[in-house]
Amino acid sequence: MTESGILKTPQKKLEARKQYYIRNHEQEKSRARARAQQKRKDETPQEAETRKARHREAASRYRKANRAQLRINEWQRRKRIKLQKEIEADEEEFQRLWALED
Repeated sequence: MTESGILKTPQKKLEARKQYYIRNHEQEKSRARARAQQKRKDETPQEAETRKARHREAASRYRKANRAQLRINEWQRRKRIKLQKEIEADEEEFQRLWALED
């Protein structure tokens, strides 16, 4: 019920819930973390192993579905590292030659 005593329509209820979670995002995130920590603390070793296995399977499915994009990202990362090393080497060479001129 709202302040006027009229029931909200399902669409308005849904919108109100969305706005609540948007306003309280950080608080909800910390609550979820606390619940997850408590759940992990209380789980048995077998449950922990099952959870870890499900996580590994999900990671595998993600890698399979996004293999091309992951390869491109890794290639770009390696290229960026290589370029950065070349820039640093060039800068060192420049500084060495600059010091020789003085």
